[in-house]
Amino acid sequence: MAGFYLTGSINVASVDDAFKLVGSRLQPGVTRVPDGEPGDRANWVLTQADVFLKNPTLDVVDGKVRVRPGTTVADRLLVGVVAGDPGAHPPAGHLPGQHGEHRR
Repeated sequence: MAGFYLTGSINVASVDDAFKLVGSRLQPGVTRVPDGEPGDRANWVLTQADVFLKNPTLDVVDGKVRVRPGTTVADRLLVGVVAGDPGAHPPAGHLPGQHGEHRR
């Protein structure tokens, strides 16, 4: 199996549950595992609505955020930013302890 890594949330109650789930279902291929974003961090993305709503390349259509038609990758980058650079995206607010990640 090719190596790969997971990003984002894992919908389980605890960090231990996240590791057990990944270990039992996705090994030996996983090389990096997020901590699952349990507890208060489970729905952190909901706190980012203001970041998305201020993005000029996004529209809210029927209650869903969508990329504006005709928007290209170049349109989404800040002036002087190269695709893939951390500065290519507006800063998002993070909750304390959010950066739980573990590598093999």
